[in-house]
Amino acid sequence: MALEIVATVGSPPPPVEDIRRMVAAGATTLRFNLASGHVPRRAVSVIQHVREALGSRGAQVPKILVDLPVPGRKPRAITWESKDVRVPLGARLTFTTALANVTAPTTIGVTDVDSLARITPGTQFAMGDGELVLQVMSLVDGHTIIVEAQSDWYISHHKGIGLPREVDTCRATNAEVDALASVVAQCEVEYVALSFVTTDADVTDARSRLSLGKATEVVAKIETEAALDNLISIGRQADVVMLGRGDMAHDAGFTRIGVMQERFLASVGGLGLRAWVATQLLEVSSRSATPNRAEVCDLSRILLSGAEGVVLAKETSAGVEPSRAIELVRAVARATNRQ
Repeated sequence: MALEIVATVGSPPPPVEDIRRMVAAGATTLRFNLASGHVPRRAVSVIQHVREALGSRGAQVPKILVDLPVPGRKPRAITWESKDVRVPLGARLTFTTALANVTAPTTIGVTDVDSLARITPGTQFAMGDGELVLQVMSLVDGHTIIVEAQSDWYISHHKGIGLPREVDTCRATNAEVDALASVVAQCEVEYVALSFVTTDADVTDARSRLSLGKATEVVAKIETEAALDNLISIGRQADVVMLGRGDMAHDAGFTRIGVMQERFLASVGGLGLRAWVATQLLEVSSRSATPNRAEVCDLSRILLSGAEGVVLAKETSAGVEPSRAIELVRAVARATNRQ
């Protein structure tokens, strides 16, 4: 089977000509992340515009994947005036679910009202893919905490907050699911990716709640150790299983992500499941004239293990030259006899 190369489209989306170059470089599917950047009510017009513009220019029209915050989602950061906030090492910030109190850069709003209720002093959590680590210094009340930066980075508006596993991910409301189902139906997307799947029941329930037809394939994202433990049953209900290495690293620990990946690849190979791998595949290589050796080895290992697809995130959504990462995936695929 041909390798699926999934390229994430950033929010706001780039010019259609940039997307055309990604498709020409070898992207087979375009990913729109409704779990973070893309607003559902705007996603329909964006996806339809991209399809129509590519078709009118004679370009191949790729498949579309929408990544949904269903059945679970991470809390998201709300920054003052939606601006990036630079966070130096040792800086102290206030995190609060009382969004009306976000009146300065040093106060960060948290989207889900109960997400901070069970955090305790000393707890550490990360932002994004782990570039910024924060430690809880004190509790103001059940809705507000004071944190200290353990690294030097920044917080962007709507960035995911990687709370520890003891703090449950938030479940999508019926209204949110209805809005997402409308996007899926209107755009007739080929793939729907489900976030924070834990059991096979999450997949069957999401199919029902989203009213998915047979033409739309379900990608179950394996982002926690609990989901990996249930991989067999989840794989029976999903069309594709995808290892999300970013959130898996938060859940299982960064030093164990290699072990989690080997478990995943060995399991899907033995079970004959369609499998994809995502997160930080070629982030360094996409910014350099010379490919990063560790990243190329990692990608080669993934392809040699039989993965049927790879998902590029920041490489194409925020990279300087998005097509470079796609071209490198194709080159490694040829070297491993996968294309």
